[in-house]
Amino acid sequence: MRLLSSPLPRPRALPSSKHPLTFLRVFSAAPIAPTHTLTDPLAHPSIRALESRLDARFPTFRSRGDEMQLLAEPTEFYRLLRDTIKTAQKHIFISTLYIGPEQSELVAALHSRLSSVPSLRLTIISDLNRSIREAPAHCAASLLAPLARDFPDRVDIWMYRPNTVLDGPLGQIVPKRMSEGWGTMHAKVYGVDDTVIMSGANLNTSYFTDRQDRYLHIPRHPSLARYLRAFLAHLTRFSHRVTSTSSPTNTSSTFSTPSNPVPFDLTWPHAYPPTRFSLIARDATRAFTAAAREAEHAHMGESDADTVVRPVMQSGPWGVREEEEAVGELLRAADEVEGGRTDITSGYFSLADLYKRRVLEGRGRLSIIAAAPEANGFLGSKGISGRIPEGYTHLERKFWTSVRKLGRDGPDGIELREWMRPGWTYHCKGIWLSPPGDGDPYLTLLGSSNLSGRSSNLDLELSLLISTRSEALRQRLGEEVRRLGEWSERVDERTFEKPERSVSWGSRALLKLGVQGML
Repeated sequence: MRLLSSPLPRPRALPSSKHPLTFLRVFSAAPIAPTHTLTDPLAHPSIRALESRLDARFPTFRSRGDEMQLLAEPTEFYRLLRDTIKTAQKHIFISTLYIGPEQSELVAALHSRLSSVPSLRLTIISDLNRSIREAPAHCAASLLAPLARDFPDRVDIWMYRPNTVLDGPLGQIVPKRMSEGWGTMHAKVYGVDDTVIMSGANLNTSYFTDRQDRYLHIPRHPSLARYLRAFLAHLTRFSHRVTSTSSPTNTSSTFSTPSNPVPFDLTWPHAYPPTRFSLIARDATRAFTAAAREAEHAHMGESDADTVVRPVMQSGPWGVREEEEAVGELLRAADEVEGGRTDITSGYFSLADLYKRRVLEGRGRLSIIAAAPEANGFLGSKGISGRIPEGYTHLERKFWTSVRKLGRDGPDGIELREWMRPGWTYHCKGIWLSPPGDGDPYLTLLGSSNLSGRSSNLDLELSLLISTRSEALRQRLGEEVRRLGEWSERVDERTFEKPERSVSWGSRALLKLGVQGML
């Protein structure tokens, strides 16, 4: 790998546009009039007020809930991803933390489709540190380099690294694996033409087999797909470009991964330095969101829409806190719905301060599902990362102690559960709001955010806030949260008294030294 200092030509715009913001010709329906019946949770005054505040702040996309599908298993996610790639005609666009170096089959599928459709474009953006961790051995960057090599005019591979203290001398001594602790490109978007798959899953074998996540399939939604393509184009303004220095091969549909890593370059093709762009990114992102919101308000869309989708970004290093603003409003409104229920889950349970305060000071019913230590993805890791499951146990215990001190551990208060399925790990994250009487959810947050301090302050995140009147979608959301609950067990103070849940002094010391903010 060579890191080039001389800039390439400015990055190409995505199809039919001179600038990513011009993609935002978003379609919208007229506001849906509330029915003001007990069967319409969105008619509650607090939820109506929440919807109005969100409409005034974020881009809003109207849709039909019965056309949205929620997948249950990682094998379904992989099958859908592969099948959707095979249908691509115009543009495949992917944002992910990383692609596993072993995913030659997935790269072969992308290569095959590019060979079959001469006008097809491919855009991929991932986290730089995670994608070159194994270099000079096989890594995500070397796996993807043949796509840029064989289709240089139609493939754009980008890798993002946040501005952090690692830009200074500290970056020379911090091990590659630990550098991700200061922030990553964490947004997950999987799009093909007008179809979108949103998830918290990355692209490696465990996420396709035995790592539980959430998966939302939204077919045939041109305006949302256009927004998400523009979102990726926006991120490329603050990313390194991946190119290959090897000679192109025959671009036939037959493709096999080279036995040796393909050499690649990382180039920064922007006028501003790669170590100082956070303020530029902040201003550009605020303009991006404002343009998307205004474009949405200027167009009309599906007249029979019963569902609203609102994308929210988060990047603490940029000073962009859309998700924090939206979720804070959501939790406050949910608490004003007497008898309602809120469900929260995170595979890495360490609620951001604002969310924790809202939860502990609230009055309503709330259930939280966290990963049991056996389902933590870091269980058995080498070095400091092997202490991470203990760290989450410590934070979970502190949270439950606060719940009990505030008297919120009763049947109408907070319930804490842990998910454990033998041989599986847990990576789900999100929020569901349900009406009084244990009806199915009418609002959910789904995407990349773990709702943690790290998600709020370090990582770059994208989630969808979805509210719906669709009985079909509400039923699917209800089935989803019940399915997760079936693999979980209730946690209380007795859980943390078990010998296997003890936390070593070394792990406690690391948390006090600042590692807690990286969890």
